Amino acid sequence: MNGTLVRWLAGLCLVIAGAGVLGGAVVVVGGTTRVHHVMPLRVHPVGIVPVGVDGPPRDAPGAVDAPDSTAAERLAMGGGALVVGVCVGVAGLLLRAMVLSIADEPARGRNAARLTWLAVLSLIAGVPAPFLPYLATSLALHRLGQDRDLVPEIDFSGPFVFGAILCYVLSEVVRTRRGQG
Repeated sequence: MNGTLVRWLAGLCLVIAGAGVLGGAVVVVGGTTRVHHVMPLRVHPVGIVPVGVDGPPRDAPGAVDAPDSTAAERLAMGGGALVVGVCVGVAGLLLRAMVLSIADEPARGRNAARLTWLAVLSLIAGVPAPFLPYLATSLALHRLGQDRDLVPEIDFSGPFVFGAILCYVLSEVVRTRRGQG
């Protein structure tokens, strides 16, 4: 591969890594420092809404505003973005190392481990990270006394999980091919 292209891709990976970490931190700091912030909560109603009554149907997502959110609620709401940002940052560094290994034959042996770590980072970004906004919504609903009527919505990310499976399969392919060669 062209050396200029490899260096350009490696630099792009560094930019992505920095943007991921910085973006996640900005979301958390910006969200946590707001005082008297009205926090929108994604919720589902509990129970069955009778036919003919205006309101969302059962299990339809809705939004509730939580006035005067606490610092813990705001921190948990932005915590998912921070986790995803850190995962993107570390993934960018791993990708950079993989791109640079294209030109360095001995370093290619570590690419299977790097792909495995990318799979782990993708799972962390897709599964536990959405739990933090769920926790923030639960805290806010409890504070507002609506935790018996509304249930927080949780959104696990399928593309992250698919990416984790893909990275793991690729790591096994690389590991197997290395053992054969």
